[in-house]
Amino acid sequence: MNDENENIYVFQKMNGAGNTFLFHDSRNRKLDINKNLILNLQSFMSDYKFDQFICIDKPMRNGECLIKFWNADGTESGMCGNAL
Repeated sequence: MNDENENIYVFQKMNGAGNTFLFHDSRNRKLDINKNLILNLQSFMSDYKFDQFICIDKPMRNGECLIKFWNADGTESGMCGNAL
């Protein structure tokens, strides 16, 4: 990644069973996800309104990834089958 891209993060919007999800893959580049970030994404990205935010992170042990979920109001959530 060069200096021009250091402040650019990639998000993917996906839909499933009537729900909208915003995904971020943090396995190679960590993103500090917190309630303020979720609320800011909701307010500033009007084309990307979502029901849940999903972060794909490095696994804590053996495995491919660790997946974390947040509701649109910034609260952490449990697993959502529609998102997977």
